[in-house]
Amino acid sequence: MAGRLKILILAVGSVAAACATGDNPTVGSSELVVIQGYLQAGTPIRDIMVSSTLDLGSRDSLSPPIDNARVQIIRNDVCYVLEKMIGKSGSYGMPKNPYEGEDEGPGLRADEGDRLRLEVLYFDKIASASTVVPPVPGNLSAASNTIFVPADTTGTVISEKGSITLAWTGDGDHWYFVEMWNLESFPESIWGGPPVSRGPIIRSEPFADHSYRITWRDLTHYGRWWVKVYTVNLEYVEMFRTRNQDSRDLNEPITNVTNGLGIFTALNSESLDFKVVKE
Repeated sequence: MAGRLKILILAVGSVAAACATGDNPTVGSSELVVIQGYLQAGTPIRDIMVSSTLDLGSRDSLSPPIDNARVQIIRNDVCYVLEKMIGKSGSYGMPKNPYEGEDEGPGLRADEGDRLRLEVLYFDKIASASTVVPPVPGNLSAASNTIFVPADTTGTVISEKGSITLAWTGDGDHWYFVEMWNLESFPESIWGGPPVSRGPIIRSEPFADHSYRITWRDLTHYGRWWVKVYTVNLEYVEMFRTRNQDSRDLNEPITNVTNGLGIFTALNSESLDFKVVKE
């Protein structure tokens, strides 16, 4: 135990030294890094993507990944250096703690209320962004866990049995979105056709209400479904609103990255299951 404690103390000391940064000089437009970081509360900090910008008029659709940046996260005033993820070009995250389980260990996870600052050191400059892990959608529930699909799917009226309404509590300062997918191995399609091995993930746009109605018309297959309600911060909502641009508009999408482009944000979620059956 004493040996292990010494190793951990030395590791923390080396991380703290590596995390020391000075000024944050302005980056030229040709040297901007692009960051994509979506942290899920309660899960390991993984897959923070770092890439460079594309030249205007480039025929490439994907930005070149950056594999030699120094990427670090300051979590509640404690700094952690991220490592290049093996087999994922341009991806950085916390390595597994050899003494703990997959999701355990100091600094591996972002939890509700954590204040997080990301710093990417590249081109001798610092790109940075900050976020706070939002609260979980509280007391998520539904009055029923079954959606009934009528025998005649050509009708326009959806009965009360043909839908369920999710409800939860929140503080009024956050937005939400819903994600659903079918859990069956080869589910039968509501709309006809052969069974599929894996149905699509259905995702809503962000909204500010504390409820969400799901009808059988929103779904694709019979069987068991899993639904997640995500709490998101304003930077996620703004990025979502500007994700599609007209080719005549050369303005950059909304970003919360200083000296760079992209988004660094955190999400929190709660989930439940329901089933879809024939009436």
